[in-house]
Amino acid sequence: MMWARVIFSFILLQASALFPADNNDSHTAEFYQQLCGFDSFSPARIDFLKSFITVHPSFLTAYEFLFEAFVQINQLDAADAYFSRLEKAGNPAGASWMLARLAVFQGDLNKADKLYRLALSSDISNHSPALDYLAFDAKNNNAFHTAEYLQSLDLPPTDLIFYRACSKYNRGEYQSADSLFGGLGLTIDDLQRWHYQGLADYYQSQLVQADSLFRIGLRRAQEMQDIYHQALFSYNLAYTAKTEPERVIAQARRLAESIDAVQLLN
Repeated sequence: MMWARVIFSFILLQASALFPADNNDSHTAEFYQQLCGFDSFSPARIDFLKSFITVHPSFLTAYEFLFEAFVQINQLDAADAYFSRLEKAGNPAGASWMLARLAVFQGDLNKADKLYRLALSSDISNHSPALDYLAFDAKNNNAFHTAEYLQSLDLPPTDLIFYRACSKYNRGEYQSADSLFGGLGLTIDDLQRWHYQGLADYYQSQLVQADSLFRIGLRRAQEMQDIYHQALFSYNLAYTAKTEPERVIAQARRLAESIDAVQLLN
């Protein structure tokens, strides 16, 4: 069980920075079904991801898997060229977001900050870029004032509360985060919400509540046929499970391996 605890503790610390977008649309099942047919980081897989982005430019998960592939095969120049070309072609949301991640990877934090804001200024409908931006800022001692920036945007009140809750979570203010999440009811029903709120409960040793929230997330991921998030919530549940956590972790790893995404989990 010790190895399971080590793996899961790492996931708890890192998941917010490597958390594929919750697209919550009809393309999720199609994407993962096709992704299963390609070997990890093969040219065919990269071509598939590029083609999927061309056909579905608003499906942000494809951008994240493609960026991860570029990183794993050490083709950062190719990543820069590809996403820059998309950005100039009028697709700044996903492309600027990945260029921001590339800037972070290369240590150019000021450039990353500008690119995150460019991505958000073009499309704020998906929560994932904003959550990634919040996580980036938290890792840099809130030097870029991301939480304040998000509160200044013209967003629905529920989104503003959601981002405030996630900001509290990133700062370790778990009780405040949990209270804000709870006030949302079901007005924010996406996978990141159940993940963050479940972790906020977990860190307060409220394991029953955390388990319940992770199960909601797992059910939603199963309904969407979102294999990555099924694996992630299964990992989460391994730590709140009362029996057979090793079996739950093995199941999660099998799901991740089916899409060659284990590197995103650990």
